[in-house]
Amino acid sequence: MQYIDEQNPGNFTALDPLRVLVFDLEAEGAKDAATTLVHSSALTWVPLPGQEAWVEDDDKVFLVHPDILLTKLGPGQKLKLRAIAVKGIGAVHTKWSPVSSCYYEMKTSIRFTEPVRGEAAHQLQQLCPETFSVDEKDEAVVIDASKYTKVLDCLRPDAYPAFADKIAIEKDKTCVRFYLESTGQLPCAQIFRTALQLFAERCRSLSKMVMQTEVHPTEEPTK
Repeated sequence: MQYIDEQNPGNFTALDPLRVLVFDLEAEGAKDAATTLVHSSALTWVPLPGQEAWVEDDDKVFLVHPDILLTKLGPGQKLKLRAIAVKGIGAVHTKWSPVSSCYYEMKTSIRFTEPVRGEAAHQLQQLCPETFSVDEKDEAVVIDASKYTKVLDCLRPDAYPAFADKIAIEKDKTCVRFYLESTGQLPCAQIFRTALQLFAERCRSLSKMVMQTEVHPTEEPTK
């Protein structure tokens, strides 16, 4: 199967066997049951001309999730439909994007502008035990800066004057965490590798354009 793109858009009047799959579904509600469940397993693949060779290959066209509930039919109700599946990429339309959530954040660092010791250190540890601890010198130390969301409450000088002005939360611009969540079609690792390949291709294209650009030095006006 090939992707549809801007040069080869999907055409539902002349179905392209290289880019389109067709499924038929016929179902009828049982007369002796209040409702009849229709699942995705009821979809039947209809090979287009040129796809006949795929019939013998069980791994070529199949339903990934045959147990998806499509609808419920009452007694005697009938359903007949034809579904057309096309393979696209997110650059054409977001509905084909395999990523549901993709974002990055700079690593958070927490430091003490002044030492926090004694009773104040133990109070800070009780407030945020996942972030702070107390060492053998009875001084507060940071054990995990990634759990910083609860620390924000500790910065209130009206509530914790003993240490609120001694804690600094900063962003480390030299370290970035990248988060990628897949919708299920493709593993996150494969999406990330493909994204790096596309990024490298665009960098090479940009480099080629820059190298082919003619430079015309400007002449300084004569005085």
